[in-house]
Amino acid sequence: MTPKELREKRAALVKQARAMLDRADKEKRALTAAEREQYDKAFAEIEELKDEIDRREKQDALDREMASGTSPVVGPTLAGEDRGGGRAGGPRETWVDARTGRSIPVLGIEQRMADLPEARVGDHDPNALSVGRLIAAIARGSWAGAEAERRAMSGGVPSAGGVFLFEPIAAVLLDKVRAATVLGRAGMRTVPMTTADLTLVRVERDVVPVMKGENEEFVEQEFGFGPVHLGARTVGCLVSLSRELAADAVNAASLIETELVKVLAVSVDRLGLAGVGGKEPVGLSVHPDIQRVPDVGNIDWDQVLDVIELVENENIEPSAYIVSPAVKKFLARIKSGIGEYDKSPAEAAALTRLPTTAATAGTLTLGGFGSMLMGLRQDAALEVSSEAGDAFKKHQIHIKMTLRLDFALGWPRHIAQMSGITG
Repeated sequence: MTPKELREKRAALVKQARAMLDRADKEKRALTAAEREQYDKAFAEIEELKDEIDRREKQDALDREMASGTSPVVGPTLAGEDRGGGRAGGPRETWVDARTGRSIPVLGIEQRMADLPEARVGDHDPNALSVGRLIAAIARGSWAGAEAERRAMSGGVPSAGGVFLFEPIAAVLLDKVRAATVLGRAGMRTVPMTTADLTLVRVERDVVPVMKGENEEFVEQEFGFGPVHLGARTVGCLVSLSRELAADAVNAASLIETELVKVLAVSVDRLGLAGVGGKEPVGLSVHPDIQRVPDVGNIDWDQVLDVIELVENENIEPSAYIVSPAVKKFLARIKSGIGEYDKSPAEAAALTRLPTTAATAGTLTLGGFGSMLMGLRQDAALEVSSEAGDAFKKHQIHIKMTLRLDFALGWPRHIAQMSGITG
């Protein structure tokens, strides 16, 4: 059977298992012994099919690799070229993990994790799923208005306990977080990770063509390759919510999801821009290989144009610049000699300007952000409890949401950062 046929068979079994649980719930009873045996058998087959799908996809990827000679190489995005993460959009790139043979999609912000095959299990419509409705339903102890979310979960959802979000719901949440990040809007690309560690290869040094005279030898050169390692680290948020609010407020579901997405997006941006290493990813502010202009002091547009030139000298067209709110204000207050506010030069005005509190104070980070990669695990964990801490006493629910991610630069000199900006 093909991977597509196997996925369809698995989706049918998931639907069958869900129907057994729904029937028992409707009749307000537990599964009978015969139903439990049937359910466990279906669930075991679902897991076996998942493993078989993975094996066949790996083999298909290896076959393609052998036929085309492709490998997971992260190269530069040249000026005017789009590789799925620049301003122009474009087709999704696919690499191959040389260790496993698994195909690895590389997603720009316009491509969705919800459209990946592993997130399209069953007949779930990603646009109809909401993490906010799921959380509100758990808090209420009622699935009224959240039937799609209940069907999308692979097993029973306890009213007070931890669950892993089933792929369709997790993918919807991750896409919303990606779309809300300034790094994503700047052009950063996402590498979905199915394991905790992933190693890719980047080109660190170009081959330089040289002239030669008649009967002279060419100077031998080598491509400079180096590793790009992604190791998933955990980031999350813990919030409390009144159970009365979750039960009574008509907009509780949308507010819960909006706030979760906003908090997680700011956390992703902070780690990508200012992570300090160790338990955190290495953010751009401490990355050793990007271009730097320190101790800027009073900023003017000539300095910004100089940084644009630094990036363009690497044969890359900058896509955006990211600033702290204070630096945005400093730029807005630049005045001409006669006291009028200066307009930004055309080259700077053509870039997407993205202010964020996640940026390190006094910095302006500019470049071709399509060279920045975010490795993102496809499983997001959601834990909801009415008993942890003092939640039971206060009639609250505690919600913990965690993501696992890391960042890497395929071509570090495509990014330049000005720091020490004071006004």
